[in-house]
Amino acid sequence: MILNEAEARKIINLNPYGAIDADIAERQFQVIIKGFNYLMQKESEILYIADEVGLGKTYVALGIASLLRHFASIDRMGIYKDVILVPKQNLQYKWIKEINNFIKHNYLQECNIVKSVLGSPIGGCSTENIHHHLGSFNANTPSYEIYRNTSFSIATTEGFDWKLKLENTLPEAYKPIFRKACDLYKGESEIYLKRLFAFLLNIILPKIDLLIVDEAHNFKHGIGNDVSYRNQIVSRVMGVIQPEDEEYIFSKFPELKPLITQKAKKVIFLSATPIDNGLYELKQQLDCFLPNHKFKNSEDIDADIKAQLSSFMIRGLMKINLEHDGIVSRNMYRHEHRKGNVEKSQNARPQYIDDDLESIIIGLLQFKTLKHFDESNNKNFEIGMLAGFETFKTNNSDEPEFEDSSVRKNKSEDHDIIQQIASSYFETFNKHLPHPKQDNLIRVLFDGIKTSQKSLVFVRRIASVIELERKLTNEVENWHYSKIKKYFRGNPRLKQLQVAFKERHIITEIEDVLNSLSAKIYEYYKRDFDYLYVDEETNVQLKIHEFLFEIYNLEDSTSDLNKFRELVKDHIRLLIIKSDLRELSKKLLNWYHGMQEGIEEIEEEHNLEIAEDSFGYFFSTYFSSKRYLEGFNFRKRSSTKDWYRFNIYHLKTVIPDLQFDASKLTSIEFSLKEKTEAKRMDVIIEKLYESIVVNRIDVNDNLVASEFRKKTFFNHLFEKVLQVEFNQWIINKWDVDQVGSDFWSDFSALIEIFQGIFRNGSGLLGAYVAECLAKNEFEYQLVEILQNSFPEVIIELKQIIIDFDKIIATNFGNRNNIQRTLYGQNPIIGVSGNHRRDVSRVATQFRMPGFPYVLFTTDVLKEGEDLHLYCKDVYHYGIAWNPSDMEQRTGRIDRINSSSYFQLKGDGEIKFNNALQVFYPYLADTLEVNQVAKVFNKMNKFIETFYDPTEVGEKDTKAATDDIIKEIPSQIKSFLSSKYDYETFEGLSLHAKVELNSNENIGLKREYLVSKLKSVFDGVTQYFTTFFTNPVLNERRFLITANINLDNRRAPLIIELIKGEVFDEILFSIQSIICRNTELRSRRDRDEIKLFLNDKSLNLLENNDFLLVQKKMSLETEMNELMLVLNNVIQIADNLEEEYIGSDLEI
Repeated sequence: MILNEAEARKIINLNPYGAIDADIAERQFQVIIKGFNYLMQKESEILYIADEVGLGKTYVALGIASLLRHFASIDRMGIYKDVILVPKQNLQYKWIKEINNFIKHNYLQECNIVKSVLGSPIGGCSTENIHHHLGSFNANTPSYEIYRNTSFSIATTEGFDWKLKLENTLPEAYKPIFRKACDLYKGESEIYLKRLFAFLLNIILPKIDLLIVDEAHNFKHGIGNDVSYRNQIVSRVMGVIQPEDEEYIFSKFPELKPLITQKAKKVIFLSATPIDNGLYELKQQLDCFLPNHKFKNSEDIDADIKAQLSSFMIRGLMKINLEHDGIVSRNMYRHEHRKGNVEKSQNARPQYIDDDLESIIIGLLQFKTLKHFDESNNKNFEIGMLAGFETFKTNNSDEPEFEDSSVRKNKSEDHDIIQQIASSYFETFNKHLPHPKQDNLIRVLFDGIKTSQKSLVFVRRIASVIELERKLTNEVENWHYSKIKKYFRGNPRLKQLQVAFKERHIITEIEDVLNSLSAKIYEYYKRDFDYLYVDEETNVQLKIHEFLFEIYNLEDSTSDLNKFRELVKDHIRLLIIKSDLRELSKKLLNWYHGMQEGIEEIEEEHNLEIAEDSFGYFFSTYFSSKRYLEGFNFRKRSSTKDWYRFNIYHLKTVIPDLQFDASKLTSIEFSLKEKTEAKRMDVIIEKLYESIVVNRIDVNDNLVASEFRKKTFFNHLFEKVLQVEFNQWIINKWDVDQVGSDFWSDFSALIEIFQGIFRNGSGLLGAYVAECLAKNEFEYQLVEILQNSFPEVIIELKQIIIDFDKIIATNFGNRNNIQRTLYGQNPIIGVSGNHRRDVSRVATQFRMPGFPYVLFTTDVLKEGEDLHLYCKDVYHYGIAWNPSDMEQRTGRIDRINSSSYFQLKGDGEIKFNNALQVFYPYLADTLEVNQVAKVFNKMNKFIETFYDPTEVGEKDTKAATDDIIKEIPSQIKSFLSSKYDYETFEGLSLHAKVELNSNENIGLKREYLVSKLKSVFDGVTQYFTTFFTNPVLNERRFLITANINLDNRRAPLIIELIKGEVFDEILFSIQSIICRNTELRSRRDRDEIKLFLNDKSLNLLENNDFLLVQKKMSLETEMNELMLVLNNVIQIADNLEEEYIGSDLEI
């Protein structure tokens, strides 16, 4: 059976909005057709998609997977299973996002097989389907299950009862077998216990219809005894039995062997770099997942695979069709800077050492390094493993020096040499050793930042990330300081900021003094601070510590405070705390505590997430750390202001169809709880929503109360600075026929992104300066400051408006994540395996205009995250020996819809300024030339053989110290083609004659669901008599909303259709809001509410904005019963609101 193109186009569209290159989308579609038809053949079990980096392998796999699911047999549709195996945790979440996006946008048919008539996946596809540990999943529902490689390693951390945890994942019937195995396999034989557990999992796991192995090259070492536990475990879970399993497992548990089966019916392998050393690595990947495959017993593996490669592998390359230049391959539009330069210049000169002292230092380092190699009779060094090529900062701890766990020695050969010379230099000159290559890079990156250019920098050493981030951050801090310095005169709050800025480099030493001081005060005067004691959990010393921080950073300038600060600084590096500081501190603590009494705590509207690194970008730390109380309080205070709200009343000046019923806006009253500007503006905006009318010309604006006309900072910003871009955005978005339903959703997302910019990003510093200068004219002051001092922020905001759809589609498939994703923004970010930063959040922020401008990273980011939307400059500051790793790195920004791609398509031809810039910084006339020349040769060989994987390049990982490099290998710029693309794919049988037709919709139809909703809508309008907001039915989104008047209290009601757990089940979801998320943060209260609701067969929903009561009901529920349930839900939500919040919610 075969699916023809015409029928396939009824099901899948890879380019529904014309947002990506038509030729690339068409190629993806052709690969999907070929791949699907191949796997539909009974004898076809494996397909390898080996397209180069950035060509959309994920979407190709999802297209094939969706068609296989669509044409599944009737008996499998209701329980169909796709399992995806990925290398890292962040990729698990990425796949969930991509599956939902693909089915929503690219899968066309609401057939209730793959895509529900509601527009969502039929198969379960949420964070609940992400597996962090080995275990089974529900066999009775369709789903997408996402595992990661490390799940199969089975951690055996000391102090952690891993055996009990494994046992608890098993059904009761198999637990006795596992307990028996625990007694049999101990010590070194525990690997057999893990293997037995894997076989038990094979028995209990449901059948897998399709397994997708992402970055499959990670399994290239196969399943021998000397490979990783991961490979040994995953293969047995998949039903692979090795000869030694007979002796060590099945001889002791013979009843298990007949139950072991091939678990995955079909397997799709994905990798841009499928082999390193030979075609036999393909066989070893297959060995991990299939008990029997066509190369299992091959006698000449390389020959057999080479003969059949075009029958199971598709390998394509990125090509762009330009108006003037025609079709170009990826290497043609890349400009590789192989001279070692960091300046972006078409004919740049190499990096020479011009400074005499630096030349002497580098010469001495090289001399000692070469002497070291001579003395050890070794003329070779591992490429990328000499620390001096990156930094002169050495690591004295036992922490790993390199990210790569495969590095045999996690300490560089020149470590001790650098440490000796660096220490000597510091002792002599009292400053750190200069590094010409590093300093040149910092200078060039900083120049780019000043024009809002983004750069991606890869290094080998973890210490390099830290040092480069620190140095460049320092440059940016000084630049931002220079922007606000002119505003300092006569302003005590800004003077306080100035003092803190100048002391930022000794802040850790000041904190050490205050830490010691708090301990000494507690030791001497413990009983004098009983007033700080609250309960048995109170840490009085910690409270003293916190108070001392706050006192040090007060804006006051009394003689005692000034003396206190001077004494603290005098104590830096002292081993004792002198009595004068101790006694003065006690006096100030008592004074400060008296000041604090009676001061009302500011209620925060948004969580203030403290920066993950305490000593990063100063102008982020100043507003997020309690050590800077003034800045910290500003951040809290700003959440009470209406600055970052948008009063929608003023939209009517740009949307002619939009008006407001003036009779509902003649006056407004606020409750006692609504005392902040932010809360009052929320009430105003909600009443405006309740008053919206469309296409009315009899609206009398003179009746509208002044409160509804108030303009916030955002109103001024959009009207005065962003008018052109915003008006065009409105023209593109407003749809009068839908009464702007999707418009409001998009508008809310746009405002939330802007809020993230001003609360956590590039707009924060300007906002603080504006408040310091003009509290009562903040809106005008901030606009002026942005225009005069921070024009790059305005450019960023305009770009967000222009690229809104692209930003949302790429970054915020789940719009509930916008606020949290935009926490913790910094202009410079570094990530490595030793950082605690959320890599996915960093990647998302980098895919936005503005912060961060530069991302320093080890190979932790070489695969998995796309970084392409606004960056087209990549620096391989620390080079990798493996050209496939180099390609993976560059591929982070060389992808479909990259920044470079849009410029190339716009210009229609390759120019230097629109080319993707690839830098390989190194110093000329140094030993580093030997390693880069070796790597460039390997890269050229890689390019020549990439599209024919039967050709294997050189795998030598070392460079020679005595090589004489006469010429640096040039970049290959000739047009490339692939030998194994879809046109030459030979896997399809010539005998497939019967054509497939797409399945008709099964289950409930849209018309039926709309009729059900209409009936409920009529029931709501009849059952409830008065509303604050009249019920609205959105047929396209299967949604009813209303704001019911419940004894003069607002009772927000939401009725939507949701997919049930069973294959074809659709339910009513009846919801009513309890309160805003920010109004009830206590986990104890939330858990208490959850238990209360569960007892009443209700659910607590917690989304980004609200806490809601939910009840799920069958579509066949009688109308009277349904109305009683509706009334019960809103009554309970209102009662909970009154009990826990104490006032009515304006929503």
